[in-house]
Amino acid sequence: MKRSRTIRWAFLATLLAATSCFAGALDTAGSNKGVSWLTQQRNADDGSWGASDVVKYVQTAYAVIALSALNQQGTAYYGGVNWLGNHAPTNIDFTAHRVLALGAANHFIVTDLQIQQAAQMLTATGNNVWGLSSTGLCSPPCCRNSL
Repeated sequence: MKRSRTIRWAFLATLLAATSCFAGALDTAGSNKGVSWLTQQRNADDGSWGASDVVKYVQTAYAVIALSALNQQGTAYYGGVNWLGNHAPTNIDFTAHRVLALGAANHFIVTDLQIQQAAQMLTATGNNVWGLSSTGLCSPPCCRNSL
């Protein structure tokens, strides 16, 4: 149930962002309803989105990205940006989401980019990419072995 809710959240935020980027002209009433719903889902106590610490970082990042794509830089947007700026990511995935959200908000992201580059370990043999194997590609045997 929780995983299903997380997937729906990610899908909604991505859909809102993609609609703005690719649709040219949005249905204003539909956009306003989506923005209203999204801002109502925000955790008023700290400015983030998400019911648990497991999903808070990703959902907040996608909510900020969606609001930015819809040109809705109001209280909810800045609350999310501030929350992301004040909470250090706990893994490289969260760092990547933070780069996307804060970079679009013109925040300083050089440190986060350096963290991502350090995690890539370019000097170690076979560690010059991100992915499921040393080449970054997943051929069927490695996919089966990683399940």
